[in-house]
Amino acid sequence: MPVKVSAAIVCGNDLYNLRDNAKKALTLYARNYTPEVLPPSPKLRIETGFRRATLRWGYDGTGVNPMDVWDGMSRTAELYPPNHWRRKNPPIGCAHGGRIFAGYRLYRSEDPAGEPNSFTLLGQWDVKDSIGPVMGYQTGIGTTFVDSNLVTNKTYWYSVTSFSIPDAYVTEYIDSTGAVQPETLIAKEGRESSLLAVRKRVNIPFSVSHELGKVLVVPNPYRVDENYTFENGGWEGRERSWNEMKRFIKFIHLPEKCTIRIYSLAGDVVATLYHEDPSRGEIAWDLLSDSGRAIASGLYVFTVESDLGKQIGKFVVIR
Repeated sequence: MPVKVSAAIVCGNDLYNLRDNAKKALTLYARNYTPEVLPPSPKLRIETGFRRATLRWGYDGTGVNPMDVWDGMSRTAELYPPNHWRRKNPPIGCAHGGRIFAGYRLYRSEDPAGEPNSFTLLGQWDVKDSIGPVMGYQTGIGTTFVDSNLVTNKTYWYSVTSFSIPDAYVTEYIDSTGAVQPETLIAKEGRESSLLAVRKRVNIPFSVSHELGKVLVVPNPYRVDENYTFENGGWEGRERSWNEMKRFIKFIHLPEKCTIRIYSLAGDVVATLYHEDPSRGEIAWDLLSDSGRAIASGLYVFTVESDLGKQIGKFVVIR
């Protein structure tokens, strides 16, 4: 008579990690080797202000709502009462399992390239389940966060992920009396969506000026032999995709509404820029004349005209 045998090789950094990995192996076996369902990342929206970023996330009515994701093989979801939100109104054809959404995690990276291993956790918000298995920190679901005291013109990356309740496996053991007893083993953690799914880059803008004479040009001088990419603290894109068309300088601390004119030393108008923004006191110039030609090395004069008056300044380009 043939005997069906399943085996797993389990390892871990210590005894506790080994136990958690063993639970995962048993859970995968109990699911007939079907991976746990992964809730999608929520949509992320970011608004920047003076040294702060306001982040909002959640379901916006399009795509899949992370809170509605159903796993038909989740043993943990079945531990909740039938009238619990996790189990009510199942999708057509789903007699088992339940909704496995647990919460959101917010991450931030200060690495200019936003590499996945550079992100750190800013906060976690999880569902409050007053009945059934209690998971997480019971904070309740949050969808807004204000990150303040940020550095002007520094690049930050943000990402929000969704994570699920851990799955369970029911096993049996023999107690001290020799009786067979069932035991429910719940894994330490559920699954989490990818950090890269909604990763967004933010550059904190320079503030709007309400005083005359505050406008500056950065960098000044602008040198073509310097590296102004994200990786080196600049703003000309990522180093691996940089090209000559990505060169530019910034006029910063601009009035809310103004006109900038750039002149050669001969008095010719090289370029004209228009700025109107109540929250971002900056504008970029690609070092091209109004006719689309790259400007030469030299000293340039600029004027900024606004309701505050007229400011005159200088900057240098070194090629």
